[in-house]
Amino acid sequence: MHKKINIVIWSIALLLAIIIVFMCFFSSKVKLYEKKFHYFNTDIIVRIYEDEPDQVEKVWNKVQSIYEEYEKLSNIHQSYDDTLNLHTIRYNKQSGDVLTIPSKLYKMLEYSNDFVQRSNGAFQITNGTVMDGWAHYLKNKKKVPTKKEIEKWEQEDQASLVLLGENQIQNTHPMIELGKIPLGFANDEIIDYLKEEEISQYLIQEGGNATTGLSFNDQSYKVALEILNQNDVATIVHLKNRTIVTNVSDIEKYEYDGESYHLLIDPNTSYPAKKIDKVTVIAKDSKTAYTLSTVLYMMDVEQGKKMVEEFQNVDVLWLDLNGKQSATKGFFQYES
Repeated sequence: MHKKINIVIWSIALLLAIIIVFMCFFSSKVKLYEKKFHYFNTDIIVRIYEDEPDQVEKVWNKVQSIYEEYEKLSNIHQSYDDTLNLHTIRYNKQSGDVLTIPSKLYKMLEYSNDFVQRSNGAFQITNGTVMDGWAHYLKNKKKVPTKKEIEKWEQEDQASLVLLGENQIQNTHPMIELGKIPLGFANDEIIDYLKEEEISQYLIQEGGNATTGLSFNDQSYKVALEILNQNDVATIVHLKNRTIVTNVSDIEKYEYDGESYHLLIDPNTSYPAKKIDKVTVIAKDSKTAYTLSTVLYMMDVEQGKKMVEEFQNVDVLWLDLNGKQSATKGFFQYES
């Protein structure tokens, strides 16, 4: 009897050992792959967990093609023979009253323009001359534009964006500037592609911003925020299948005559915005996080809270100019 029991026990043990070896063998094939891309004037690091090296190379090629397409569409400094982009919209010499633009560019303009309307003018996308002017001063880090210069820029930004439907806009040469909104659109398209390829474990990182899927073993990612907690240490949030974006003035800035100037320009003053210090947005999709973080930086905290009420699956953390924190009710669900 004891002999039979021992045989059963050893059989179970052997089976368990085989299962463990089998699991270790196949799980060891899953590796972390990482690649750096440089688009939208920033470094973007994409990480995926995958068990097929050939599949990884396919993914990198597709990711690169998506970033290339959106950068070309949103490029304000260069035109292309095969792509009608923002540079073309700004400076084209076509005689017609209407421009037919690529559908992806039209969707970006339509989406961004909706935020212009919702913000009641706190956010703008047709102030490209003002943005270009300040970018020039930031690059040289000398002096600040005169009031006369700014007024001239504002005059050149008078053309409105008129969307006509069916991928057509009026050819009024609006000076459109979309910032990093195209990066948000590109990330969302990449996420959709990864889902098609049944890749759920990924991380897209750009500076302190991140678009997260699942980590290894389907865990969440830990992300440290620019905004410190009450103990003056980094606020840590746990995220999966979310995008987190922080807008803060000290990323691109320069000092002149004791004042700090940055490129987050308030469209109502044409000077760097001075409503808040930092704002962090967590959203389900990347384009909302990137767009809303810019919009909210142009508003004070109370205005921003009212606007966020219009959105689902969005949470926000603010730090005002006096160092006071405010947040939506759902934000701290992500804290450790």
